[in-house]
Amino acid sequence: MNNKGFMMAEVIVVATVVLAAMVGFYVSYNKIISLYNNRVDYYDVATLYELGSYRDNHIDLLGDISDSELLVGDLNDEDYPNMKVFYLMKSEIINLSNNTNLNSTFRDYLEFLSTAITLPDDITNILVMEKCYTEDDCKYAYLEVFK
Repeated sequence: MNNKGFMMAEVIVVATVVLAAMVGFYVSYNKIISLYNNRVDYYDVATLYELGSYRDNHIDLLGDISDSELLVGDLNDEDYPNMKVFYLMKSEIINLSNNTNLNSTFRDYLEFLSTAITLPDDITNILVMEKCYTEDDCKYAYLEVFK
């Protein structure tokens, strides 16, 4: 009996299974890489430490901001170049993400924060920092502000 047809079918089936496995690995690997790239930009450790330093150095200023000034309270400082620090009410994060005057990646970050973080009830405000090294390379961090 001739087994050439069976051998050809076996090669096609095995190749299809291997190709399907490789496509599955690529898709899952690609998702992991994109999530990792977001994490690198959205949880930048250096920016987080700079934001902590900023909060510690300006704690007296933060206490003087009233609730009506929170969304317009841009706390930029000459000691912190290429940074924008915003003092926000946590309930207004999503409203600010619709602001077209902001950098599009910053709006994306605010939209991410509105869905990704759950803050305790005793925290009503957060500090959000954007630090841009170039126009396309911005890093972000946030810290809670306790009353």
